Amino acid sequence: MDELQTAHCVRHRAIDELVLGAMDAGYTQIVSLGAGYEMRATRFRREGVRWWEVDHPATMRAKWSRLGSASRVSREVRTVPLDLERDALDEALAAEAHDPAQPTCFVLEGLIHYLSRARFGALLDAMAARASRRRVILSYIDSDMYHRAPTLFVRLVQLLREVPCLHFTRPELEAVLAAHGLAGFRAWTNAEQIATFAPEASGRPIHLSQDVASAESSS
Repeated sequence: MDELQTAHCVRHRAIDELVLGAMDAGYTQIVSLGAGYEMRATRFRREGVRWWEVDHPATMRAKWSRLGSASRVSREVRTVPLDLERDALDEALAAEAHDPAQPTCFVLEGLIHYLSRARFGALLDAMAARASRRRVILSYIDSDMYHRAPTLFVRLVQLLREVPCLHFTRPELEAVLAAHGLAGFRAWTNAEQIATFAPEASGRPIHLSQDVASAESSS
């Protein structure tokens, strides 16, 4: 459990830093898909940067019911209740005042392994429809790590009904993103995430984790 918690925190820190880097690069719209209980919109408030959180309606209700009357938080983010496996992302964002003319960073942390390959492609297409200049930051399960997962861990995720639908080698993911107009691919293993973004976690053994990657449109 400590190992998985460390892996999660390292990944979260890596994506934090990549999102901050996107804002520094002029991305003024941040769209978090499968946002869950994250609070980046509050932690990374910046003048001129707008935030959208997209997630299943039930998850969104649970999060905001826990936040209660935190009006300061609610003003900083537009919430987009959406079934990411079925509903149209581009239409939902259009209804929530997302501006396709402005640079947009899409964040998909801990999400894509729950999607079908067709749905992942459809979301990438929807991102292209909503932003001519876009950056995608995501985490993913590396195929080699997927295949060497311990039997006990595999049985646990089966019991929790969280068996991954998608996993990629690094070249496979790069090819998928390139097919949807995203270039400049970069990726970080857990060890590379620690070295680059979270050196305080060095020396802690981690055997299961997600890699982190980013790519952006050339326009």
